[in-house]
Amino acid sequence: ELSRMYLHQGPEARAVARLGEALQRFPDDARSSLGRYRLAEVNRRLGGDLRQAFVAGGRPESEMQAMRAQLSVSLGEALMHFDEAIEALDAIDPRRRNDLEALSLRNAFFYRGDCAFDLAEYDAAIRYYDEARERYSGEPASLVALVQIVNAHVAMGDLERARTANARAKRFFESLPPEVWDDPYLPMDRSEWERWLESTDVLYRRAEAGP
Repeated sequence: ELSRMYLHQGPEARAVARLGEALQRFPDDARSSLGRYRLAEVNRRLGGDLRQAFVAGGRPESEMQAMRAQLSVSLGEALMHFDEAIEALDAIDPRRRNDLEALSLRNAFFYRGDCAFDLAEYDAAIRYYDEARERYSGEPASLVALVQIVNAHVAMGDLERARTANARAKRFFESLPPEVWDDPYLPMDRSEWERWLESTDVLYRRAEAGP
């Protein structure tokens, strides 16, 4: 409960410490599966905050180096705990898995890709996103993975593969039945996805055509 309070009110570093202690003391507790997910998530959020601060710059070089090192630690910890959370949550009988556990399991699959992406480990990010896409192939959340695969190829400078991946994302989008968009946890609604995919398709065609 103390770790949950720190998760919501801060400081998040204390949430990491308390969650880690709880999991060490009570590894077989029924809440440990979600605890591992929360520990991964708070590390991911800490990494995200560090990345934003690092990109913003304007700090002494020694501080920037320390932030870069802590960013790698936080995201590396997040990846490890997401793996543990997936193993623990996936072991729960689907008939007994509650909605929060199911949502956390789904998020863990996708967030692994995000962590690898933020670490600039783009090949690993593509692998993680592909696993998420295959696991949730019938859900519109898979669009997130498909779009991030596009972004990973762009980050590596491979516009041809980015365009191919974007075309695959468009085909998947067009195959989805209308009722799947009722999910309140999706990052964008149907019209927003449609505009995004169309605009990126035009962008890659122009990039390949050259000046």
